[in-house]
Amino acid sequence: MGNYREVVQAIKCARKGRELKPVTIENIKSVEELEIVLREYAEVAARYDALQTKAVQTALEAVAKFDDELGLLSVKSNALYDVVSEYCEKNKGELLQDGKKSKALRNGVIGWKASTALSVESEQMLVRTLEDAGQHDCLIYKAKPDKAAIKKYYEQLPAVVRQCCSVEKKDEFYIKTNNPK
Repeated sequence: MGNYREVVQAIKCARKGRELKPVTIENIKSVEELEIVLREYAEVAARYDALQTKAVQTALEAVAKFDDELGLLSVKSNALYDVVSEYCEKNKGELLQDGKKSKALRNGVIGWKASTALSVESEQMLVRTLEDAGQHDCLIYKAKPDKAAIKKYYEQLPAVVRQCCSVEKKDEFYIKTNNPK
């Protein structure tokens, strides 16, 4: 067994009374035997894809089953929040006494907390203006290497950069199966 996923799958199959037939390089001694293993691979891949599609479809159906009720509850929850909020805003002076910011009620706590919001008209303009003003501490930079550009210009890059990475050209193996019959 190779990775964790294969081990888990083998355990699940064993619990259901099924066994995974081991295939090793010793099973293939000719092109004809390669064809047999490739056919089995195609069949397994097709069954896997079909089962995965069925699992996704089942999950989508389960979500859809509760979608209407979730939508109604969301609308009701938002409406109740808005009503409570509006009442509390109108009666803030009566609800809060002695300089407190919250009030404990039998069914919960209502209160106000200080918050600061920043509204941005144009993010590009703000970034440019902050850069021009030298306010780099107000900017977040997410720098990451552009691998495609590095591969393209690798030979022209300074030696110090090439010491941090390498480009290796190799033939990648792939399998493209025909539909099993």
